[in-house]
Amino acid sequence: MSDYVLWASEIGEYEYCARAWWLGWVRGEERADQARLAAGVQRHAQHGQQVIVADWARRLAIALLALAGLLVLAWLFKIPEVQVVTLLALAVLAASVWILIRLARKR
Repeated sequence: MSDYVLWASEIGEYEYCARAWWLGWVRGEERADQARLAAGVQRHAQHGQQVIVADWARRLAIALLALAGLLVLAWLFKIPEVQVVTLLALAVLAASVWILIRLARKR
């Protein structure tokens, strides 16, 4: 099996103009818009990193919400150090809501 990677842009180029695809991919002639293609590849890589960061931030926010819920339950059942637990729960809840709001604004 070949290790050749078929890019979506290559398929699109072939669909748009088979002759241009043949000149570029088979004959190896340089394209005039190499800088634009390189910028597109770079932008896609940046976007991929942003998606990874957003996913981890969302997971962190959900974990913080769960922790806040547990702390509220501890407060409801009058576990010792109620005031500390309450303040900690409010801080965790505020942090998780802040993360979720920032994520929602980026979409």
